[in-house]
Amino acid sequence: MENTEEHAYLFKPMKTEILGWVLGVVWLVGVVGAAIVQPVPYADAYRLVLELAIFGGRAVSIGDGVANGFGQGYLFFQCGLQDIAMTLILYPWVLRAFHGAEGLGVLGRFLRALHKSTEKYRRILEPFGVVGVWLFVFFPFWSTGVLNGVVLGYLLGLRIGVNFITCFSSHLVSTVALLLFYERLSVWLESVGSGAMQFIPWVVLGTLLLGFGVQTLWEKRRAKNDAKDNDVDD
Repeated sequence: MENTEEHAYLFKPMKTEILGWVLGVVWLVGVVGAAIVQPVPYADAYRLVLELAIFGGRAVSIGDGVANGFGQGYLFFQCGLQDIAMTLILYPWVLRAFHGAEGLGVLGRFLRALHKSTEKYRRILEPFGVVGVWLFVFFPFWSTGVLNGVVLGYLLGLRIGVNFITCFSSHLVSTVALLLFYERLSVWLESVGSGAMQFIPWVVLGTLLLGFGVQTLWEKRRAKNDAKDNDVDD
């Protein structure tokens, strides 16, 4: 652990953090304003916010929004800005946690766990540099969101400007791609049967959980095999 006093500058407000709070206020005003002006369906936006932040990422959040009649412009604003604002706010805390700052509590444990989980992708994507980070954020798999991408870029040594541009542009392009995909999917499902689109977010979430489970089992099996190989070498 590094001495926190040696990195006291990290605890001063950073431009990224201030910008994140400004965008967060703009995002909050937009989300609350839409809920007041048109309660149906926008009063249920809290569900999309939680899905994006916790339960499945933008694939689940956007799918749920499209299934329940949220406008595409609104979903682009809500999903696109939410992750960007959150990343800008948390980025300085990522640096603080990585430099061993103490007293961060639950947030510090979360960020150090994020560091550890992202480290495994570093070895795979390091040869691809910026392109690897962009693709990492673009595909809406488990643990491949904007914050994870920024952490990965930091571990790969990307300059802060390049890192943010890479991750934010990938996130926004991915958001547009998902909106177009769900729009076409909903049109096709209308010919199959009314209400079929309602099940899509759950199918996506189930697929992500299944993929996460398979990945976890594969990593445990690989770690077990590596341990056996090390015992044989010894």
